[in-house]
Amino acid sequence: MNRFLAGSPQIGSLARQAYELDGFIVVDGLFEPLVMADWKRRITEHINKWPQQSRDPSTGRLIEASKTGVTVWMARGNPACPPDFIDELCGPEVSNVLGAIVGNSLQFLSTKPVLKTGIISYASPWHQDDQYWKGSTKHSIWIAIDDAEVSNGCLRVVPGTHLRSFEHQQVHASEGFDYRLDGESFEAEALSVPLKAGSAIFFHDRLVHASHANTNGCDRFCMIPTYRSAEEPDDSPIWPDGAHHFSALSERGI
Repeated sequence: MNRFLAGSPQIGSLARQAYELDGFIVVDGLFEPLVMADWKRRITEHINKWPQQSRDPSTGRLIEASKTGVTVWMARGNPACPPDFIDELCGPEVSNVLGAIVGNSLQFLSTKPVLKTGIISYASPWHQDDQYWKGSTKHSIWIAIDDAEVSNGCLRVVPGTHLRSFEHQQVHASEGFDYRLDGESFEAEALSVPLKAGSAIFFHDRLVHASHANTNGCDRFCMIPTYRSAEEPDDSPIWPDGAHHFSALSERGI
């Protein structure tokens, strides 16, 4: 598994090579744990202010945060991502890595706070995100707000699967994930990715991934922002109101 320390000079050509080979990289210490504790407080405050139902832009279905633990915040449109989070999700910590693996002209599309607990404890099924989004390649970051371990639902990935698309089954389940893969065929090559709070996985939208169930009842909050290159045409219908543009060069002071 390719792991890099945030701020390391290796986050450059080596990170890009690893990302192109495996479809993901892990960056340890992307944010400080104290920042994650503040995110957790702010996310909870924002969610408690808003209606508990929101529409999943990728499926058109209404999702209930109290049942799924998932809320979708759009860079442009409703429900809108709070401006303070846009600043942080497009700041130098993130752009330093995205600039290396994606390019310098970037667009932030949306983000999902995901709140797994002892009550909301389901395992997310195997899937590829591009099955929902279509269009050009998207890149997401799974940022651990709490320590994420196998016992409370850390992410699982299958390296190299971003190089092809797999046929998904369509289902209708209360927790969402309407398009799913048969998990048995991926178990032998699957990797679990435990993370400390503030560490993150950057991953390609065709990477096959899932999460463990939360079996120990400890909180496992995460934030999953999604981006694309501003230089590639995209006919995805998911973000009709546009995106937040930013430059990795300007964020890195270049």
